[in-house]
Amino acid sequence: MSVSVYYSAKRADALTAAEIQAINALLEAFNANKGASSCEDMDFYAAVGEYGGYEDGVLLQGALKPSRNLFNVRKNMRHILASLSALKQVLPDAEWDVALDDLSACWDEERGFYFD
Repeated sequence: MSVSVYYSAKRADALTAAEIQAINALLEAFNANKGASSCEDMDFYAAVGEYGGYEDGVLLQGALKPSRNLFNVRKNMRHILASLSALKQVLPDAEWDVALDDLSACWDEERGFYFD
């Protein structure tokens, strides 16, 4: 059985150059620090090949499959949620949706995204 963490960020205003730079830095850090036998690389769905090229104000959207190795799942999920929390801090005014298949993540200013 395989599960995925789905995420999206929406707002009316397009991404600024500074936001795109910060997002790219976080994307590189996530992929460099995820570990050898862990989850997929983080990438965003792109309709036009650029962030913010979506309909309905979607700035970022994607999905990640955590490791299927039971010894890595917990570490992977912490890494995924910490990275998505860092992305939310870059885009604090966006409306975020993070879910593990049908289970929605909670948000706390101190903890970031987490699952109950």
